[in-house]
Amino acid sequence: MRKKIYFEEGAPRWEEACPLGNGRLGAMVYGRVKHEVIQFNEDTLWSGKPNMRESFDTSQALLEARRLIDENHLRQAQLFMNKNMLGEYSESYLPMSLMTLSFNHPSSYEDYERVLDLDKGVLDMTYTSDKTTYKRKYYCSKVDDVFIIDLSASRRDRLSFIVELDSLLRHEIKENYESLLILGEVPIQVYPAHHETDSPVEYGDGMKFSFGIKVLTDGVVSTNNQRLFVQSATQAKIVLTGYTSFIDAFTKPASIAPVEKTLETIDRCMKADSLSVHIKDFTELSRKSDLSFGEADRTPIKERIESHTSLDPVLLETLFHYGKYLAISASRKGTQATNLQGIWNSMIQPPWSSNYTLNINTEMNYWPLDAVGLETCFEPFVSLVKDLSITGKVAAKALACSGWTVHHNSDLWKKAIPAAKSASYGFWPMGGPWMTSLLVDHYRYNQNQNFLEEIYDVLIGSVNFCLDWLYDDGGWTTSPSTSPENSFLHKGESCAVSKSSTMDMVIIWQLFNDFLEIEHILNRNISLKERVADVLSNLPDYPIKDDLIMEWSRDFKEKDPGHRHLSHLCGLYPGHRVNVHHSTVEAHMNSLKTRIKHGGCQTSWSCAWGIALAARGHDKVLVEELLNQFTRKSLINNGLSSHPPFQIDGNFGLLAGMVEMIVQKIDDEIHVLPALPESIKEGYVKGIRLRENLEIDIRWKKGMVEYLELKGVKKPYKLYVNHTVILVENDERFILEADDLRKSTKR
Repeated sequence: MRKKIYFEEGAPRWEEACPLGNGRLGAMVYGRVKHEVIQFNEDTLWSGKPNMRESFDTSQALLEARRLIDENHLRQAQLFMNKNMLGEYSESYLPMSLMTLSFNHPSSYEDYERVLDLDKGVLDMTYTSDKTTYKRKYYCSKVDDVFIIDLSASRRDRLSFIVELDSLLRHEIKENYESLLILGEVPIQVYPAHHETDSPVEYGDGMKFSFGIKVLTDGVVSTNNQRLFVQSATQAKIVLTGYTSFIDAFTKPASIAPVEKTLETIDRCMKADSLSVHIKDFTELSRKSDLSFGEADRTPIKERIESHTSLDPVLLETLFHYGKYLAISASRKGTQATNLQGIWNSMIQPPWSSNYTLNINTEMNYWPLDAVGLETCFEPFVSLVKDLSITGKVAAKALACSGWTVHHNSDLWKKAIPAAKSASYGFWPMGGPWMTSLLVDHYRYNQNQNFLEEIYDVLIGSVNFCLDWLYDDGGWTTSPSTSPENSFLHKGESCAVSKSSTMDMVIIWQLFNDFLEIEHILNRNISLKERVADVLSNLPDYPIKDDLIMEWSRDFKEKDPGHRHLSHLCGLYPGHRVNVHHSTVEAHMNSLKTRIKHGGCQTSWSCAWGIALAARGHDKVLVEELLNQFTRKSLINNGLSSHPPFQIDGNFGLLAGMVEMIVQKIDDEIHVLPALPESIKEGYVKGIRLRENLEIDIRWKKGMVEYLELKGVKKPYKLYVNHTVILVENDERFILEADDLRKSTKR
């Protein structure tokens, strides 16, 4: 019963369907009895085309913006930037197709159950109608690159259904003896829903796609009028897949839909044992780590979400495994990175274009993956950053800088320049440095020096950008500077533009420290190392007033004291500038609590970020409060997180925060259960990864550790456990049993 999500009815809407995927192909399964609906996505199906935007140049406008800021005309500076320093909207992630299955049996049914197996990546559904038990098994195979449905009936010849395909995009449907095929075209431009225009969707020389379905059955198969019929069957296997003509972010897509590839992939899987191969592939990742908070049961997730008033450890355990499941399903080696909705979207104009939002959301998608053993699922993020380091040269040059950077929005074509409309969110040239730091942190887990070689040029380009972007204004300064999507009041007016936001300086501090750490290993560029060290030593300290971290370098009045972004606290998490020993940790925690007091941490991803911050501050009471808030207010009835609307980042941010409350590595210290809520009285984790290629297993009861195993130890560490400190010597495998821990606690 562990690692499973239970449903007692079909989904009433898309947001409550079950997500399945193989990293490239995504499906939302409604699980309906009489009329099943499944909506499909493919991770390269975006509007638009390659566009390096090489003519984009704001270097002259930058001088005027800085002049206005220097003269304290901040509102005028922002309005000037809105007109002269912004770019264009990102393109949109789009739905590929929709399949309906209409079954020929009575509408009445009983004994319905739908179970999503988070360990095996399989959705099972069963029900009884007219004395016949029907079963369906859905899964999306990474190995075979297809989506499969296995159907069966307990009585002979009682399985009959009609298959129909559709798409919201321009398309035609072709039929063959036992198959259907969609040939489609992608819009060349889709504007976001919040942009007012008479032509929100424009077609032209857009990407092409194909999507096919084929059925293998002991019944009778036929096609007619663009529908596929299965009659008098006892069992059937439906195989589907689809591809686009996308080549890469810099090459114009092929002009012909990949029909042959689609059909060949389907044919190859018709008689193969796809299920066992899929389960083997999926469990190799899902079993890298494990967690339990006690006994599980078969309570439907909807009931758990709607009925609990205090913290529900079983629901939290389910969400831990759900986060891993979603990562395995949405981000695999060779696929695109996960966007705002992972790989699942049903709309032509999805919220915020279902794009890459780089001022928090895309990074959050990848925060927890190394810690839970999903190192290979991190690879699409690496590819995203490497591509952005190419297009990002234009964004850097537009600001009269060398190297590369990216602002807050991107897409399949790796747009790096600012978004349109408002500098409050559109102008934020810290996307490149922040993403680069996450690459370096990925290295800290795996200690793979070949990976450092792979990302070295990306790192150097980001460092060079920051060195050029900083200028001496009586101290190292960034200008214009924003704090993502937030505003302050200046001369009675709302304004977002100033100098040296706290997040700017923290991200640059982190990146420069990352570079020095890596340069110490590779020893490649001594002159750059000396320059970075000199600038780093002179970066401004945290601006603090009334024991609170200031979000801007000046003491502006906050327009929204409960703003959802926690940007000024990023040095505590996900950064490493601040830890529980740091002189500013109390100011960081005070700032977090003040933000919450004024209504912050209400959206799913913001609450998840708050959980991770509270855990880093070792505040288990606040962790419990925010966990309870997240599970009560931020979940759809299928366990997906809701901003609202649905955004997947909350699921991943929650997973990251849960790891932080269980174990943290701070330099040469390992803190065990530093922020575990009192209500999680017993449990265990296995296979949790720590930086420096460590792995830890922990079992606890009544808040006290009873067993601990630390693997990969190659140097001494201080182990903070059960209110005592134990020195771990250079021992590859270190084990503490219950008796050892009791003796240590007594000392």
